[in-house]
Amino acid sequence: MATIEAHGLAKQYPVDSRYCTVADVSFTVEDGEYFCLVGPSGSGKTSTLRLIAGIDEPDDGGVSFEGQSMAEMPPNERNVSFVFENLALYPNKTGRQNIAHPLTIQGVEAADRDERIEAIADRLGITHLLDRKPATFSGGEKQRVGIARALVGESSVYLLDEPLGGLDAKLRQELRMLLKEIHQDMGGTFIHVTHSQEEAMSVADRMAIMRQGRVHQVGTPNGLYDRPDDDFVASFVGSPTINIIDGTLENGRLTAGPFSFESGALGDELADGAYRIGVRPQDAQLSQTADGAGYEATIDVTEPLGAETIVDLSIDGQELRVVSDDRWVQQEVGIGDSVGLSIEANDLYVIETDSGSVVAVPDRGE
Repeated sequence: MATIEAHGLAKQYPVDSRYCTVADVSFTVEDGEYFCLVGPSGSGKTSTLRLIAGIDEPDDGGVSFEGQSMAEMPPNERNVSFVFENLALYPNKTGRQNIAHPLTIQGVEAADRDERIEAIADRLGITHLLDRKPATFSGGEKQRVGIARALVGESSVYLLDEPLGGLDAKLRQELRMLLKEIHQDMGGTFIHVTHSQEEAMSVADRMAIMRQGRVHQVGTPNGLYDRPDDDFVASFVGSPTINIIDGTLENGRLTAGPFSFESGALGDELADGAYRIGVRPQDAQLSQTADGAGYEATIDVTEPLGAETIVDLSIDGQELRVVSDDRWVQQEVGIGDSVGLSIEANDLYVIETDSGSVVAVPDRGE
């Protein structure tokens, strides 16, 4: 296992490169941790992973494993396994031969090699693919063989670049839970790149939120959801995305669209000025009538999802998205109907308009 530190990593790629520029990226991955780099496409996640692996050299900054600089260490001496996004399976080799490749390079004896291949293939449910070639594999089967090839060795660090990309929702869910189980059994240090915050939150011990080549915040999934540092993290983490509404604080009241709150209910004392409020869709409450509720809202769209319903509604021209687990929302209301809506001040995120910094977060009873 290994503790990995990225400190001030910077890399400028050519304009026509498929990789994105990295600018001053720093974070620490603890020994044995499952760590995710997550952000939208073009945020520099894969570029950062390549710098950690030693495939590319940084223009500035560096990477260290267990406190040792990797500046002069070639990729093949870093004891790193890599799952590439494009999988890069050898088309002329069987599943067994593809999985065996890193063991062959490491000089593992044939008997031990076969035992490891059988074990990881059984774990990933691909034993039936061992004597077939990649042209006969489905997309999910190729994904599993690529993952098996990366995990079959005894590396200290496992780097996974979009390992579940291109799979259907059910298979993604199955594989991400399997990856988490394998990590717990193996105990290695995993760094997993994904654009899906849902995927990252389901597997990561901690994650770094990236955008435009920079790290915005590092934390646990729950910590990033509950206590984002800025409006980007607040918007990126959580599904459906947070509602953000422009507002103003003046004379002890924060007004945002049709909503109004006493500033004293928001926690720390805030100076008058321009703010935005953030409301998680799960934190707004619906009632069948506006009687006793804070506001009367009009239903624009409902999206039933079984146990929950996503509701798009409007109040005096202000659009809002709400998630409700009340059955009556699915069964008794339709487009154009009126419902009651309540939002508590202690469920608000308050965001400085100019800086984008989150200056107040909901009281989750911690």
